[in-house]
Amino acid sequence: MDMKDSTDDAALPESWLDKARIYALNIPENYEGEFSQEINAYLEGFYAVQSEDEIEKLKSEEEVFAGLSVNDKKEIKAFIERRYEYYDEKDGEYAGDKYTKTIWDEIVEKYRISEAHVDDIWSDMDI
Repeated sequence: MDMKDSTDDAALPESWLDKARIYALNIPENYEGEFSQEINAYLEGFYAVQSEDEIEKLKSEEEVFAGLSVNDKKEIKAFIERRYEYYDEKDGEYAGDKYTKTIWDEIVEKYRISEAHVDDIWSDMDI
């Protein structure tokens, strides 16, 4: 399989792409470790298609997330739970994942973190 075909961003869920973008920001230029050819090729493509504004937004989201305390994360998780309860009541039944995208969008807007960070908080069993 051609490397380009296997890394087609359109075929990946947006939260995975968010995580890849976040991790990419933390990799030094001209990385020389394991899989350096593949990683540097990805980074080259990443920076070629990301605008300065998009890169700054990702850096900002990463800084905000890094600065969140455990209590902040608990507050976000509680907010998620309240929003799920609200939508369950609104529909008069368990709504499942029907409103997950809406809830995640609300959190991204309110807390200025990425959807990938929301995923991390929601799935963290220690919070």
